[in-house]
Amino acid sequence: MTSTAPPYHITNRSEASLRAPTLPPYTEHAPGDEDIELASLSPSTSASSHAPTTAAGSSSPAASIFTPTKQLQIQTPGKTLLSFPTPPPRDPIPIFQVTASGHLDRPQYLSMRSELRSGSCFLAHGDDETQAALTTTTYRFGPGRRPVVALGDPARSPALDTSPQGEESRTQVFEIAGRSLFSRAVRFDVPGLGSFGWRYGNSTERAAAAADSLLVCEVFIAETSHVSARLGHDQGGSSSSSNSSGKESTVPHRIAQLVRNETFRSPGSTRSSAGNGGRLMLDLDVFDEKRRERVEWLVVTTAVTMLKREVDRRRAQQIATIGAIVS
Repeated sequence: MTSTAPPYHITNRSEASLRAPTLPPYTEHAPGDEDIELASLSPSTSASSHAPTTAAGSSSPAASIFTPTKQLQIQTPGKTLLSFPTPPPRDPIPIFQVTASGHLDRPQYLSMRSELRSGSCFLAHGDDETQAALTTTTYRFGPGRRPVVALGDPARSPALDTSPQGEESRTQVFEIAGRSLFSRAVRFDVPGLGSFGWRYGNSTERAAAAADSLLVCEVFIAETSHVSARLGHDQGGSSSSSNSSGKESTVPHRIAQLVRNETFRSPGSTRSSAGNGGRLMLDLDVFDEKRRERVEWLVVTTAVTMLKREVDRRRAQQIATIGAIVS
């Protein structure tokens, strides 16, 4: 089957060393953010991308070690510090699968926008000529506007779904909400899959991953559930456990992380770029096999959304700066 995807020629450029500028990395945190302290990294701190990562602050020993089983490369330059607060170009964002030798093939996924000035997009397989949507994200610029994600074909009604796959083939719609006013971390509940969240890694976690910037994706598991058990459709629903006080108790388990550093950041971006791509590492073994593919779509889609939020934060700051200058 001939692919209609653009002829990307990035190949191994993301593996080359990019010189870091004198500007600080993109870590514009509000007071109270858990990653407010910057890690001081040097080339000697670089670690293998396949090495296990220790998650600092984990409350469960089983959730403290992260060993990626698959790696993807999100390629997008993001938004530089010295630029106009205009929307990003309509160019698709390619997500490459990384081979065992560390090379990049043609994109496994493409995140595409239907309209030039809209942040809404859809995710499709990179070699799909029909560009059938795996997920659809409704995204609007501005404060208080939560992104809405439809996991699956948005044209399919869950109430009318009679396919043999049942729940696994239905469209699951959810909002991505901020955890607090003082943090850029988000959390979202996905029907049939559970509760998930993205947060920025703290200085210890960044140092362990040799990252200038580290985004961590977690699934929240009932405290009595053993991590090695496969998460089924009851996760986040009837399988929730309660502690002795009758309150639900969950443990975060890392399933993915986006690493941006001198080696993995997207070509054309710098440490000070907002919303630039990097190496997305996944470990979805906590889910049963029939759900892993949909969770992978979920992680990729929400990772791109987190990058969009960074770009919007940068644009808002640029608009405020320009307004202060002209006033």
